[in-house]
Amino acid sequence: PALESWASTYGRDEGVFELNVASQRVIVVCSPKTCAEVMALRPAKVVRVSGFTNSGIAAAMPGLFFVEGQQWARQRRLTAPAFSASSIQNFLPEMDTIVHMLLTELDRSGAQMGAIVNVTDAMRRFNADLISKLAFGEDLGALQRTSCDHDDADIIMRCIQKRLTAVWPYWKVPFLGNLIDGFEGAIVRMGRRCCRLLDAPGGPKSTTLLAKFIERELPRDEVIGNMHVLFIAGTDTTSHTLAWAFYQLSRHQVVQDALAAEVSKVPPGVATAQDLQSLVLTRAVWKETLRLNSVAPNNFLESKEDVQVAGRTVPAGTAIWTLMKEASRRAPEFSDIVGSDWDAWRPTRWLAAGGCLRSCEPFDTCMFGQGARQCPGMLLANTVGPWVLAEVIRRYTIGEWEGPPLRAHTTFTTCPIKDVQLQFSRRQ
Repeated sequence: PALESWASTYGRDEGVFELNVASQRVIVVCSPKTCAEVMALRPAKVVRVSGFTNSGIAAAMPGLFFVEGQQWARQRRLTAPAFSASSIQNFLPEMDTIVHMLLTELDRSGAQMGAIVNVTDAMRRFNADLISKLAFGEDLGALQRTSCDHDDADIIMRCIQKRLTAVWPYWKVPFLGNLIDGFEGAIVRMGRRCCRLLDAPGGPKSTTLLAKFIERELPRDEVIGNMHVLFIAGTDTTSHTLAWAFYQLSRHQVVQDALAAEVSKVPPGVATAQDLQSLVLTRAVWKETLRLNSVAPNNFLESKEDVQVAGRTVPAGTAIWTLMKEASRRAPEFSDIVGSDWDAWRPTRWLAAGGCLRSCEPFDTCMFGQGARQCPGMLLANTVGPWVLAEVIRRYTIGEWEGPPLRAHTTFTTCPIKDVQLQFSRRQ
């Protein structure tokens, strides 16, 4: 990626350099110390880029990812219990149902007979069904058929990228925004589903995230906004990480076989999720994929007031981009774990003596953000990801990757430049 390449040239000494992007000054930070200083200014003095507000995106989805200031602090306090360890444990039976549906659909698609599977599409549909089940208590059915909600989530993700990079603000012309990109229409359709569940007799099922948000007395528009954010962001990020992980396992057959041997020692289903701590290699595979193929390697921020960055005053309204993945590369304490082969995918680097997993916070979790604005869904992702890897590799052998290494590209997230398609066959 260009930013990391420029960082090695222009940010080599001080860990900070400047860009001019469409006549706008951008401060790019790539040293671990200065990145930590900038992230410590969140959420009061440094906020997300104003493009989210100016494009109408933040107003349409007033959820945790987009809101700032006191509104964010209140939402974070009220929604945090829904993502606690105990809540995740309570969700396991519902999650197991969707994992089983994924395996059934892989079988139905011919995976047990050596068929080529579009892993990217399968993982997105799986995560859409999973989030729908946890959030709304309803089966979306994206794994089995075309889903309007799944399609609307795709539309919204494309719109976010389109509006953030648009040369002129076409969405400010009445009706033109929806005519060009369909954003408002998709938001309205997804909102109707939330409203239907909110207004149903008896309300949503008590175990759902929707019910938990209502219990915490979030305003109605913020409940709907958080459901939008959870469904869209949760579907996209975890699905791409899983696609990267299966791609890497197809290129490293020895690791794949070792992972299969490990998961064969625990029963399938909820028992696997409850025993993830014993699946050290499985969690190492997930952790290494998050490190090397991070879907969120950078943060695009903006100073809300004059702030100090690397000893210099940065005026209010200045764009500040923190390259978290590059900063991790430069952190000496992280290098002690990662070693010199930074660009290699090697899960065993995380294995410690005594059957434990090595850790180096905050660098090994920076893909989920840092400090106060760390992603609240981190625990959920770190449960779902290894669990899906375990159950899929328990059942299937993934054929060896043929062709050149997959490159990444950045839209709203950093993902494979094309869909990951792999050959699956039933494991003997």
